[in-house]
Amino acid sequence: MKKTQLGLLLIGLGFILAISGGLYLAASDFETSAFALRGVIVFGVIVPLIAVGIYFYSRPQAEEAEPESFVRQQRELMDTLRSHHQMTFSEAAQQLAVSEEAVVEMVNQLITLEIFNGEVDWQKGILYAGQTLIDDIPND
Repeated sequence: MKKTQLGLLLIGLGFILAISGGLYLAASDFETSAFALRGVIVFGVIVPLIAVGIYFYSRPQAEEAEPESFVRQQRELMDTLRSHHQMTFSEAAQQLAVSEEAVVEMVNQLITLEIFNGEVDWQKGILYAGQTLIDDIPND
């Protein structure tokens, strides 16, 4: 379950408990000292529950940051390949601290986007540097 879904679940549960607790307190005797204690207990649980739900819902997710990190890794792959002129998928994976499958995915995406125009020997798993269009993209 994603944290945003958990946050929505906690917020919803908090509101359901708030309504239930409010109805319970409305039906109880207002003049006893136990009424105030019940109110503190009921809403002392609900307010933190809703607060935690809002925190989880509004907190930026790691999944949202992933595309930026993936692009950064692609740029690092291109820079590394440019400096080495050729490298295997396993060397690139070690350099970037990712799996070989992730390197293959990066290369495929760079080829699809027409950013990488070097050569790839898919049988041997070797990347050969070529002229790239990534130099034209400004570094942010």
